[in-house]
Amino acid sequence: ALSSLEIERKAARSDTLPLLDLAASLEMNGLSGAYDQALADTITAENPAVSTGITFTFPLENRAAKARLKRTDLRKAQALYDYKLRETRIVAEVRQAYRAWQTTRETLANIEQIARLQTQKWRLEEEKFAQGRSTSDLVIRYSNEHVAAEWNALEARYQLRLAWLTLKGATGVLMEGTIP
Repeated sequence: ALSSLEIERKAARSDTLPLLDLAASLEMNGLSGAYDQALADTITAENPAVSTGITFTFPLENRAAKARLKRTDLRKAQALYDYKLRETRIVAEVRQAYRAWQTTRETLANIEQIARLQTQKWRLEEEKFAQGRSTSDLVIRYSNEHVAAEWNALEARYQLRLAWLTLKGATGVLMEGTIP
């Protein structure tokens, strides 16, 4: 779009400049009272006529061409602005998607650490129960906390995959490489 506007601008600019034209012609004339003889004289170049000329045109207050040039400049500026705006939006979208992916990755690491600690706490409580130093109520409660933590870790892994796909979609490279 910008390249076609640049060509249009050059053409509009050209219309505002002075013009120098060179014209030349060669005529082959056949002169005779008889048609056949006139045709033969034309083919054999009996009476050639050569003419040349130069035309110089200088536009005075060429308002139409100047207005066309200004319109073309404005359309080009608008197209460039639109292009830069799209570029800025894409960069912002990619940055936001990258930040979301990083944040989700960090969140997943924290949630996985919590899940490991909940598993460890639950197993220690089972050992205490086996030795008779804990109650079944505590073992069940810690087991439920362990399951909830594992569920949260699964959800966080799912959210990380979504964030990765969003990032790849924002960069225009969907599904390239591996999903972490």
